[in-house]
Amino acid sequence: MKKQIIKIGQLNIPRLEIGQGKPKILITAGIHGDEHSQQLVIKKLLKKLKDKLPITTVILPKLNPLGLKKNCEKNPIDNLNINRVFPGSPNSKYSSKRIASMILQEAKRSSIIIDLHNFSDPALPQTIFLNRGSQKLKQKNLKLCKLIDIPLVWKINPADKSILDVSKTQIFHTIKMGIPSVVIELPPINKLTQKQINQTVNGIINLINNLINKKINIKNKNLIFIRRDIKAMHEGIFKTKIKLGETIKKNSFLGEINNKKIVSPVAGYVIRLKENGRVNKKELLISIAKDKKAL
Repeated sequence: MKKQIIKIGQLNIPRLEIGQGKPKILITAGIHGDEHSQQLVIKKLLKKLKDKLPITTVILPKLNPLGLKKNCEKNPIDNLNINRVFPGSPNSKYSSKRIASMILQEAKRSSIIIDLHNFSDPALPQTIFLNRGSQKLKQKNLKLCKLIDIPLVWKINPADKSILDVSKTQIFHTIKMGIPSVVIELPPINKLTQKQINQTVNGIINLINNLINKKINIKNKNLIFIRRDIKAMHEGIFKTKIKLGETIKKNSFLGEINNKKIVSPVAGYVIRLKENGRVNKKELLISIAKDKKAL
């Protein structure tokens, strides 16, 4: 394994390279400093990847090194969310924009991008399919989701206003460049299980084996869904009446804030659920997978 440090201002960003040959896979992680689940996945992945792989895998595991150290989402140097400043600029006064530009320069030399993230609240693991690009590129992106073998695939439309600044994210720009790209979203580190770590690592290995024509093991039937978010209508104490992974009907009783009931506007599957406690107005409480179909 080749190890390198990319210096951006006062930041030292590690770059790992394993194997040699084409195609080249780029795996990115740690762009949000309060997301630590990916580090456990990468640690286990590095134990499984062999130096003599006939393809190249590049890993940028800690894209926001100071944020990871201080456990804050944004880059503490300039207080910017790195995953909302793409495409960035190599000459910007903001280190976050220089990091974004560096990622895209690495992406240009890559054939596939895997971007690792995790939710802040308890959630089920899922891949993200961004519904943009040519039909051929969309099919390649869906194939990535299938190979990674995580059962839930969240379909995001670029015009979806519930997702803040999609057009400024890494995946938006790598797909704009015509590179097959997928995001893996995991539970937060305090909810992440060893089984989920293994599932994610094995999914990435599946993808790599597919590229080098080895036998792959797909266990799951993937479900692609549109997500419906339910947010707090006011500040108060949230008490849930449902469980993560539960299937619910339309108008089901979901919980309450200060004794005011919350009911579901749709039928579906609970894939993210805020824990009981104080919430702010418009804070995300529950995400429901609706309009599911097999992939």
